[in-house]
Amino acid sequence: TSLGETTTGAEIVSQKQQFLYGSYRVELKATKEPGTVTGFFYYLDDSNEIDIEFLSQDQNETYFTIHENTGPNSHKQMTLPFDPTEGFHEYRFDWSPTQVIFYVDGTLMTTLDSNVPDKVGSILINHWTLSNADWGGGPPIKDAIIQIKKISMYFNL
Repeated sequence: TSLGETTTGAEIVSQKQQFLYGSYRVELKATKEPGTVTGFFYYLDDSNEIDIEFLSQDQNETYFTIHENTGPNSHKQMTLPFDPTEGFHEYRFDWSPTQVIFYVDGTLMTTLDSNVPDKVGSILINHWTLSNADWGGGPPIKDAIIQIKKISMYFNL
């Protein structure tokens, strides 16, 4: 966008679309500005998706999800023991044929084993907003910036 224009989101998408089982990690610092959603995820389509998401209006809440969000073992909302806007933290998911294990700073957060994807897809990081008080609460009033320090992927193991 040009200077002064509104941006509704930014996204990094892997050029490679052959990611399958493995360990996927990002070190990032979330935004303090309410009204955005930050996601780190595997994606093929709406039925084949693994997410770690932050809603900036819910500062310490993180959502771990396997889409289509069916059953108790396909999603979990958790409160982090720290403020993700105060520093860089590593968010990770280890994906196998039978489960997805989520970690934050090397600490096990949850294991999900319902609807585990079994098809190759892309790895993405995005930061976006929309005018929806129920999901994201946007748009933000001020610039909302996330910082990415490192992305590590060990895949097709």
